[in-house]
Amino acid sequence: MGADGGRTSIRVAVACALIAVLAGVASIWAANDAAWPDASTLVKVAFSDPIAPLAASIDPQFDLGGGQEHYDGLYYYAIALDPLAIGQAHELIDMAGFRYGRPMHGWLAALLSLGNRAAVPEALLVLSLLGLGLGAFGASRICVMFGRTPWGGLVIAMSPGLLFATTVSTTETMGAALAIWLLLAWLRGWSAWAIAALGIVLCLYREQLVLVIIGILLYEVIEMIRRRSVRGAGAVRRVAALLVGPAALGGWLLYVHARFDAWPKPDDAGSLSVPPLGWIESFHVAYGSQNAGTFVDHQIGSTAPPYLIALAVLLLAALWAARRLRSPLDTIAIVQVAVMTALGWRTLAFPHEMYRIPSLAILSALAVLLLPAPSRPPDRVPQ
Repeated sequence: MGADGGRTSIRVAVACALIAVLAGVASIWAANDAAWPDASTLVKVAFSDPIAPLAASIDPQFDLGGGQEHYDGLYYYAIALDPLAIGQAHELIDMAGFRYGRPMHGWLAALLSLGNRAAVPEALLVLSLLGLGLGAFGASRICVMFGRTPWGGLVIAMSPGLLFATTVSTTETMGAALAIWLLLAWLRGWSAWAIAALGIVLCLYREQLVLVIIGILLYEVIEMIRRRSVRGAGAVRRVAALLVGPAALGGWLLYVHARFDAWPKPDDAGSLSVPPLGWIESFHVAYGSQNAGTFVDHQIGSTAPPYLIALAVLLLAALWAARRLRSPLDTIAIVQVAVMTALGWRTLAFPHEMYRIPSLAILSALAVLLLPAPSRPPDRVPQ
């Protein structure tokens, strides 16, 4: 690509990032009755939550919602207030050991708030929007590497799951951005130090994101078997750097176990299931919702099954397309699809989870289906 083409693709990547951020802003505005809310509204702390009095004492203007408005943003808010679980906030949330297994979102919010605990909701909002922008920019650059239009970065702005996450201050936008940038760093041949740093932040953001590293490592092992040789010392160092992130997560989980005397795992029934029983159970739950009597329950129950079937078609098509193992995109998609089969009805049957949780798997599937095989080994693509 010539200099002009390179500059043009960079400008398009910036445009994709801006559009994604604007889509996030528009989603927040639309989700709050066409008005811009206080950032604390997005944290979704209900007045009945044990942490509500603490939030109100920190910021008397903190927007406490009704009992139904409780959502996951409050856990990252708690972690930002109590990063090492040695203060008060960790005692005011349910399943604290599980919540603290994914601390990085809260840590970054604490860092961005510069010690001002009243500014934590604003920091969480900034992270959500920043994740959209970084994800769109990185996705655009990956599309260019694979010979596609840089406007492919707009897929971030088209993701209902990521836009929803922006409205509730959860991890998905920045998690997807970190996954995209780790893949970009790998494909571009960045240094082992950069890969290790990205891997640490990625793994501590959400434990499921370790699958991105597993996918890259799996591809490298397959390539080594194909070539019947080990790549150079630089490649070996970069592979070793990938292991730093999971090692950091392992060390942190040992700390969490010491603090809470339990391993971080969800206690809610229906979060995970034996493949594919969770999907089948989701159809039963959806059918029951159709007959629950309320208009809202009926709408959820009647629309969930077609969405899940469409999602299954997308994931299975990506699994078939990935069978040739042409690049790390393929192996990442394979492990993402494998995990999707183990989701339970609690994750799949209701809109607030069915859009949000599979968002990275959907992005991986689209990448496999729409991006061609690279013309040269990905780790040799020039900067």
